[in-house]
Amino acid sequence: MIIYAYYNSQGRYVQSGVGPEALTESDIPQGCQVYYGQVNITNQYHDVVNNVPVNMPSSPGEIYVFNYTNKNWELDEEQAKQNAVYKRSQLLLESDWTQLPNNPLTAIKQQEWATYRQALRDITTQSSYPGTVIWPTKPS
Repeated sequence: MIIYAYYNSQGRYVQSGVGPEALTESDIPQGCQVYYGQVNITNQYHDVVNNVPVNMPSSPGEIYVFNYTNKNWELDEEQAKQNAVYKRSQLLLESDWTQLPNNPLTAIKQQEWATYRQALRDITTQSSYPGTVIWPTKPS
């Protein structure tokens, strides 16, 4: 049995399989190259020049995607925004009670919470947003 994997022109994994013999040109999808052998599709890209799988550098975090053109990890801005907005919504929800009439806070503490909540709403104006968010500190 022969193990193989298809890669596109940028080195991105397309598909793998096992067959009784080597593939013919007509078996290989257009624009793809074939590599014969075992590959780790989650941790390797294909070096199209040398026709070998290459280990990707370590991912800097869960909101990064691998760019197969420049062979580097890049921030997935949309996912980073979604994560930040979700966390901000949770923090605002947890502090809603501080702005209700008849809450147990003093007027000064209530204003501290109002300032905190406004800082949460303003995270999108930070220069490092969405990749890095500097979260405001909750009042004590």
